[in-house]
Amino acid sequence: MVVSVAITCLLLGSMAACGQTNIIEDFEGYAVGHRQYLDPTTVNGSGWSRDSADDPDPEIAKADWDVHCCSGSLTVDEDDTFDGSDKFLALRRSHETSTNDPTAAGPPHRSDDNTDFVFPLLVEGSIRFQLNPANHTWDEFRMALHDSASGKKALQIVYSGNYAHNRLGSHGDLSDFFVRDGAGKLLASDIQPPFIAAFSDDAHDRWYEIVITFHQGGTFDFEISDIGPTMPFSRTSGIPARGVLANVTGVSSGVLGVDTMRLQVYAGNGAPEQPTMIDNLIITRSPGTTVAGAEAGTGMEILIPTEVAGIYQLEVTEDLTTGNWSAHGPHILGDGTTKSALGSTLGAANRSFRIVVF
Repeated sequence: MVVSVAITCLLLGSMAACGQTNIIEDFEGYAVGHRQYLDPTTVNGSGWSRDSADDPDPEIAKADWDVHCCSGSLTVDEDDTFDGSDKFLALRRSHETSTNDPTAAGPPHRSDDNTDFVFPLLVEGSIRFQLNPANHTWDEFRMALHDSASGKKALQIVYSGNYAHNRLGSHGDLSDFFVRDGAGKLLASDIQPPFIAAFSDDAHDRWYEIVITFHQGGTFDFEISDIGPTMPFSRTSGIPARGVLANVTGVSSGVLGVDTMRLQVYAGNGAPEQPTMIDNLIITRSPGTTVAGAEAGTGMEILIPTEVAGIYQLEVTEDLTTGNWSAHGPHILGDGTTKSALGSTLGAANRSFRIVVF
């Protein structure tokens, strides 16, 4: 029996999915009706989870982020999705209290959950999504990309007026992006041009696209683009899309891959106005290199063309749909020759292998 395994690709015996988009969370598949909400962490197989779902306090246990339907129906002046689709993810706490006073009675005025979207380990490829920040709050958006195995984050992206408040004493007037690497080093900030950042409405009422591209060896690039004003209730004076605002390359992530997008606690929710919206989360994997394998007793012998000083790990899964892979055997140190790894198939009805390159 001859098979093939893909380096950094989640496929055995074929290259059909390598280099193609294999996860897209556009929220259209959720069963939620007009002017309704749905906590995606309650949907089996959604990939979403949150860390206070079981808290005994009913307010803390309440979801922060909900799938909502439909564009324009959440509030009087709610924005449509950028692509005109019906459903999106919204930070809904803003519509459960009329005050931003954290000591006031009622639900929290900011998120109190870490809400995670978990996907198969991404070593090489890109993550992109569309973002419409909330109106008139402090940290309108806080997210990080994590490696769950090590517990480390690769980067954090915050859209906030809080930094401007601390820096200039002018709450919200200079809301902008702040990007840090996993160690906390500031990579980009103050990327909005003055004619946008000088007015909080113009800084907020925009759609942005964020793209993070990971490379083998633990480096990444990121790009933040302004893709246009919100519709139909834009307060941005019709300012057209401004294109790329920040583009940083070759950043060390401190991890070898990521598998979790975390929407972090303390994100503000827009008071009674437009909340933060997220749409079209897309993950694309770069093509893997097909390597040969052949049956060998109760296992598969997999031949790996290596590079000098490269580190290779055979991983195994019993179910490709789960995205759960585990190390199988020791690391292999490359020296420029072809190495072999033995993957056991004993007692396995359906087992798939891949090689991850560090």
